[in-house]
Amino acid sequence: DLAARSGADFDKEYTSMLKSAHEKTIKKLQDEISEGRNGDVKAWASATLPVIQHHADMISQVYDKFHK
Repeated sequence: DLAARSGADFDKEYTSMLKSAHEKTIKKLQDEISEGRNGDVKAWASATLPVIQHHADMISQVYDKFHK
């Protein structure tokens, strides 16, 4: 789908995809932290979540520029 786009249209679609992907990842990490059974995986999810949240915050700023 992105290959057919260019310029601002590409930027809008790409930032939408990034925002959605990060939101889904955050949800999965939160679910693992609260419902996971493997302590090592829960620890990894807990350590990874702040990084992904930071990336999502940065993407949201860029997203907002293209989706006014």
